[in-house]
Amino acid sequence: AGSWCFRVLQQGIVMSAKAASARNAQVELVVGQLSQGSITGDALHILRTAAKMTLTLEAENRGSMHQEVLGWIDEELNSQLASLVEQQRSAQAPVEEADKERGVLAAKRDSCSARQTQCETELQGRQAAERQASKALQAQRAADAEIVARKEALQQRLAALGSTDAELKEVEEALQADRDGSDDFVQPLGTRQRIVACLKSSSDIDATMIQCLPAVLQKSKAERSNFEGMTVDQTLTWIGGKRKSLAAEVVQNKEYLAQVNKSLAPLEDAEKLALHAHEAMQSAVSALTRAVNDTTSAQSLVCAADNSSAPLRAAAQAAQSRVSQLQNVISQFSHLRGKCAGPEVDMRCTEELTA
Repeated sequence: AGSWCFRVLQQGIVMSAKAASARNAQVELVVGQLSQGSITGDALHILRTAAKMTLTLEAENRGSMHQEVLGWIDEELNSQLASLVEQQRSAQAPVEEADKERGVLAAKRDSCSARQTQCETELQGRQAAERQASKALQAQRAADAEIVARKEALQQRLAALGSTDAELKEVEEALQADRDGSDDFVQPLGTRQRIVACLKSSSDIDATMIQCLPAVLQKSKAERSNFEGMTVDQTLTWIGGKRKSLAAEVVQNKEYLAQVNKSLAPLEDAEKLALHAHEAMQSAVSALTRAVNDTTSAQSLVCAADNSSAPLRAAAQAAQSRVSQLQNVISQFSHLRGKCAGPEVDMRCTEELTA
C-alpha cells in the first residue's frame, strides 16, 4: 500500500509540474501579447511585470491589487481586439467589393459558357443534317447521271452553235462591207484570211466557191468580173441560210434542254437542300467560334479579377488570423484569470501513510 501511495504522489508531482509548465506558457503568451498594444515604455514594463506576477498566483492568493491588474490586462487585450477587428473589417471590405465584381464577371462567363454549349449542340445537329443532305444529293446524282450527261452535251452544243454563229456573223458583216463599199475598196489581208478560214471550217459549203473566194477578195469591185461578183453574193446567201439553220437548231436544243431541266428538278431540289444545309452548318461553326471567344474572354476577366483580388484576400486573411490569435490569447487569459495553480493531489495516499 505504501508503494502504491508513493507512486500516486509521484504521478501527482509530475502532473503538477506539467500543469505548471503549461500555465507558465499561457502566462508568457498573455504577457507577450501586452507588448502588441499601444502601451509602451515604463508603463508597458510595469504592466508586464504586474501581469506576470498576478497570473502566476493561484486565484485564492490574489488580492484587490491583483484584481485591478487583471482588469488592466482585460482592458488592454479587448482594446487590442477592437482595433484588430476594425482592421479586419477594413481589410475585408475591398474583398467583398471585389467578390461582387467577380460575381458579375462569373455570371457573364457562365452565360457565355451556356451559349457555347448551346452552339455546340446546334452545330452537332446541323452537321448531321448536312451529312444527310449530302448523302441524299449523292444518291440523286447517281440516279440522274445519264440525264446530267445529256444536259451537259446539249449545253456544249449550244455553246458551239453560238460560237459558229458569231464567227459567221462577223464574216457576213465583212462581206457586206465588201459588197456595199466603194468600187476601189479591198478588205485587209487579216480580214480576208479570217473569212476564208471560217468558211473552210464548214463542211456543207460549196468547195468551188471556197476555192474562188480568196482570189475574188483580193480584188476591188471595179476589178471583179460578173462571175466574181456573183461569188460574193452566193457566199452571203449561203451564210444567211446557214445562220437560219443554226438558229433553228439552237431553238430546238433549247427546247430539249428545258425538258431535261424539268426532269432534273429533283436533283436541283437536292442540291438546294445540300447547299442550305452546308450554309447552316457554316453559320453554326461561326456562331460557335464567337461563343468560344466570348467564353475565353470572360474567363480571362474572371482570372484577372482573381489575380487582382489575391493581395486583398491575403491581407484580409492575415487580419483575420491576427484576430483569431488574439482571441486565443484572450481565451487563455480568461482561463488563467479563474484557475488555480495546478490539479489537486489525491490525499488518500497521505492518510494511508499516516495511518
